[in-house]
Amino acid sequence: MLLDTSALLRLLQPLHPQGEIVRGATRPAAQNGLGLSVPHATDEPMRLKSMFPLLPDTPAHDARLVAAMQVHGLTAILTFDKTGFSRYAGIEVVHPADAAA
Repeated sequence: MLLDTSALLRLLQPLHPQGEIVRGATRPAAQNGLGLSVPHATDEPMRLKSMFPLLPDTPAHDARLVAAMQVHGLTAILTFDKTGFSRYAGIEVVHPADAAA
């Protein structure tokens, strides 16, 4: 399952009202999750950003994510944007609140 940045950013903001929904949808360490603390998880994207060049995004952002998912054999995306991805056949759109249930 691909984790959309809309969900990731909420996960990294401890006070965001939807942050707890995303935390409930992420996998605990006992089930092959990373088990990172919130401060550690917050620091990781900055560390990764320093390791890779970031390219400007394009209006076809969702289409590029779906193409990458197809290349890697992924069929589901965890995102708050249910309408943006529902137009792509074969892609299961999972809202974080539904994954946590």
